[in-house]
Amino acid sequence: MISSHACVNIHYGLLPYFAGCNPIYWQIKKSDVAGVTLHYVDKDFDTGDIIATDSIPIGGMNADEVFDALEVVGVELFRFYYKQILDGTAPRQKQDLTKRAYYPKTAVNFEYAKDLSGLNDKDVRALHFHGKQYPTIDVGGRKYELRSVNG
Repeated sequence: MISSHACVNIHYGLLPYFAGCNPIYWQIKKSDVAGVTLHYVDKDFDTGDIIATDSIPIGGMNADEVFDALEVVGVELFRFYYKQILDGTAPRQKQDLTKRAYYPKTAVNFEYAKDLSGLNDKDVRALHFHGKQYPTIDVGGRKYELRSVNG
């Protein structure tokens, strides 16, 4: 039985640096690594004590590929710690909230169209989620989705 005060989250971002919404997008845009944080849930958003983190190099991966890789990492973290979570002995490391970057849902508009001059490789990879969303551009008033040739 889980303690009445224990609730955990698998957050697809390294806390406290990528708290809030769309952490994969922000990690691709701002970092060379992406990570997962297994943490306790508290009264605020993504501020609970950290149980563990793990990360992967982003390289040239797009958001879809990073998500798939982090899913494996997150499941493994949970598998490793779940018995400790259940019996109340899992680690609890306070977050240094002075290093916290919080991204609200409205921080990125996935419906927008950009002109070609504003796009860079990280923009395209951060917005490319195969079968779910693709970055769009506006050329002469017409919108086009950018899709990778291999995905």
